[in-house]
Amino acid sequence: MKTFLTLVLAFFVSAFVAGIVQNQLAVAFGAREEFIAVMMLFVVTAVTVTVVFGIALAVAKTVSGIDWTAVALLVLAVVGLVVMSVLGAGSIRNLTITKQDLAIVAEILVPTAILIAIQWWFVRRRWRRVHPVG
Repeated sequence: MKTFLTLVLAFFVSAFVAGIVQNQLAVAFGAREEFIAVMMLFVVTAVTVTVVFGIALAVAKTVSGIDWTAVALLVLAVVGLVVMSVLGAGSIRNLTITKQDLAIVAEILVPTAILIAIQWWFVRRRWRRVHPVG
């Protein structure tokens, strides 16, 4: 039960903090309608990261399993953003990046990294409490 509550707390704290950062970035960059899609992607990402960390918490034999899960999630976020950019452009040859595109990338990647970092900290802490050294 404590593990489930840890995951729920990690979800809400990370989504709240990262959401605040995301909104501040949107204001700073003057985001418009495209921010709706960014927010929807953020919610899906938050739920997915929580589920993945929950699975990692259940199956990790060492704390490094939790650490590698966080690294893999960060890599997947970057790769996913690159794939979406290429698909949106139609091909790599047609890919042009504007100032607006960089703002959208920042509005996605910065909050995602914060979300993953906060959840990683909660899950890693819970794993260490369940598996004390010695």
